[in-house]
Amino acid sequence: MMLPSAVANPQGLWDYESNVKGTGAFVLGTVSEMQGVVTANSVQLLVTVGYYFYNSVLTSMLASAEYSSYGTDRKPLRVTWPVKGSQQRSTYWLSVPYKYGIPVMILFMVIHCPDDQPLYGEKFSSLGASVLPMFIAGLVGLVLFILLLCLAFRRLKSTILLAGSCSAAISAACHPPEDVCNATAAHGELLWGETSLPRDCVDDQSDGCDLPRGHCSFTPLDARQPSLNKFG
Repeated sequence: MMLPSAVANPQGLWDYESNVKGTGAFVLGTVSEMQGVVTANSVQLLVTVGYYFYNSVLTSMLASAEYSSYGTDRKPLRVTWPVKGSQQRSTYWLSVPYKYGIPVMILFMVIHCPDDQPLYGEKFSSLGASVLPMFIAGLVGLVLFILLLCLAFRRLKSTILLAGSCSAAISAACHPPEDVCNATAAHGELLWGETSLPRDCVDDQSDGCDLPRGHCSFTPLDARQPSLNKFG
């Protein structure tokens, strides 16, 4: 199937026999069998790399969204190995929630679906490209791009500062007051918000700031929305 004829007759895209016969439309010159195999399957490497980067971006976005949700909802931590007897939750098996991970896997599987209709009577060997797989791959890429774009426009739940995977930023948000036992606080439900000042912050007045002090942290105790008129 030549590309111009596919545009003129879109219904022909779904004609398997026309697509098979038409692979010669995009033949890339005379190559050996091994060169043909390597070149034809190199596209799979691009699909794999694309899936890796897409999953990485999606994982980062959803991790930031879950981190932000602790500013509005009290919930246990999600860790790799939950402590036995605690309320901790395990990490996602697919690194992202199933409602996002499974649809993405299905979309990438569509690219690899075989038609299973061999034409042994008209067998030939050449290096080329068929219009139908190109169309499906482009459609899948467009759907995935729109999915990321829609997620990017969603607002985070709280005003908690984004930390990403920065351990220093996460550590700065984990300094509860002295009446909280750090050894067991992570075993239960936590909430991020403004709490009472730790003792070292109360005693340290060396910066000369006259504004009242405030402190935000993850805590198993009561927490409130951060005040905008306090110095942190």
